[in-house]
Amino acid sequence: ARHSGNYKSLKRLPAIELVRALRAYKSAYRTFPHMTSPYVFPIGGIGASLHKAASKVLQAHDGASLTGEASAKVLFDKSGNACGVSTKRGDVHADCVIAAASCVPERATGGATVVRLYALMTHPPNKCKDAKSCQLLLPAAACGRKHDIHVYSSSAMHGVSPPGTWLATAATVVEGDIDGATAMAVAKRELAAALPLLKPTRKMLASVCATAVPDAEAGAGGLYLLSSCDETTLFKSLVEEVTQTFKSVTGEDF
Repeated sequence: ARHSGNYKSLKRLPAIELVRALRAYKSAYRTFPHMTSPYVFPIGGIGASLHKAASKVLQAHDGASLTGEASAKVLFDKSGNACGVSTKRGDVHADCVIAAASCVPERATGGATVVRLYALMTHPPNKCKDAKSCQLLLPAAACGRKHDIHVYSSSAMHGVSPPGTWLATAATVVEGDIDGATAMAVAKRELAAALPLLKPTRKMLASVCATAVPDAEAGAGGLYLLSSCDETTLFKSLVEEVTQTFKSVTGEDF
């Protein structure tokens, strides 16, 4: 149930955690009628839809949102407590600030380096029949690696590619040297086990991103930081971190 890493670790997993994971996996099928997969992705992709959904929730609770503020900076008062955000359109003051760790580098440390490969295809991933979308996990042990490889594929059904095409993303943690290598060269080396699933492709793009994680003092003084997105495509780690942050801010369970 969305488990990544060494499968032998399942034997050491507390029973209650395994039961909760299985229940979450099964209950996800009831999100919408006639679901054949427990995963739900919005039309247009998460990047195009998530901020719109968040804006609607904020507006429903008399709030507001400012998008596209890549240069926003966190404001601190004289006591060192986070008190708002400064943007090109003005300052916004608040009792606490929730931000990505990369936005406050002095309160974050470097994490793993993640490589992602984006492939535009005229077919679903090989061995996936005619699936309009799918999630694949290639275990590290089967790939001769230390970290799993995650593959997600979607199609025109989700509005992320033209009709008759599929868009796939493969990602993992970089384990080898990247000095002087192009992003594509790193992707082909680290994601070699996933490439046969994607061929033939019409176009491939690659990116190598350094991640950031909050340091031990990040949660002090009204500042709550979230780690950069990791290599997984299930957003399990992100959901867990957001849930924990919600409890830290409100004192209540999500």
